[in-house]
Amino acid sequence: MARRNEDKVIRNNNKKAHSKIKAQNKRETGRASVREKAAGVKPGRTKTEAPVRATGHQLRNATLQYGLGGEHVEGFHAVDTLIEHGKRRITQLFVDREVADTPEMTKLLYNAERKHVRVTKLSREQFMGRARTEAAQGVIAYCAEKKPKDIDDLLMDPKAFLVALDGVTDPRNIGAIVRSAEVAGATGVILPKHRSGHLSPSATKSAAGAVEFMEFGLVPGIPTFLQRAQKAGVTVYGMAGEADQSLYDLKTADGPIIIVMGSEGKGLSQLVRKRCDGLLRIPQQGKVESLNVSAAAAVTLLHVSHLRL
Repeated sequence: MARRNEDKVIRNNNKKAHSKIKAQNKRETGRASVREKAAGVKPGRTKTEAPVRATGHQLRNATLQYGLGGEHVEGFHAVDTLIEHGKRRITQLFVDREVADTPEMTKLLYNAERKHVRVTKLSREQFMGRARTEAAQGVIAYCAEKKPKDIDDLLMDPKAFLVALDGVTDPRNIGAIVRSAEVAGATGVILPKHRSGHLSPSATKSAAGAVEFMEFGLVPGIPTFLQRAQKAGVTVYGMAGEADQSLYDLKTADGPIIIVMGSEGKGLSQLVRKRCDGLLRIPQQGKVESLNVSAAAAVTLLHVSHLRL
């Protein structure tokens, strides 16, 4: 009997600890349980605590364990492109009432209503309560999540021109790289499931609509993906500041190719370096150690695009 009572106490303690962990995770990610959503309870709030709105870089990328994300779109150009060219269903459009009558916003709202998108005008305070970036530019759209494409389909494309991000975490850098990749004619952007940013509100805003035209692949890890790509006959180049070969020594980029960009701080991981067919650097004349990863990606991708013409 004493043993059973002891086991019961342990089980009760475990349940309490598990409940605390679940509550903490929901507060950090902003994800509500199905039961809470049905009851109309807002994520991350209890009856006793005051609501705190995370803004800009304070907002964690809650899509990390769920998928690519991209269901929360802010910024005029990103939302305008989503309405005009996007293939994802828009469930709700929120507009700051103070800018709703400007010529640009009037045109955007006309296109939204023409496509039967539900539009709600909010006060500035209400609008900022929904914003997840520092400058939402008066418009927020909720839409279907961006779905990743099958990795084999991306690799087997004879014109494959892919950009793989090895540990890039800043959402503004991710958005800027997606934008450069789209401009350069890349056929896809590869993101790892872990230790990387995904399509957060800041990333989609920085991409300025490029998310709607770009295909994405989601992989467990970049090293394994590169090994798989090489078996499929895809050439892999990694960008590293200490590489012996200059980017401009590359004279041809025909055939399927992958360009790998490293993280903001450490660059390419050692295992990723080993999986590359070659490492390239961007020649520099100044004193600064290196370019920002998004700027380096723009220079690299546009040069490779020129070689592929």
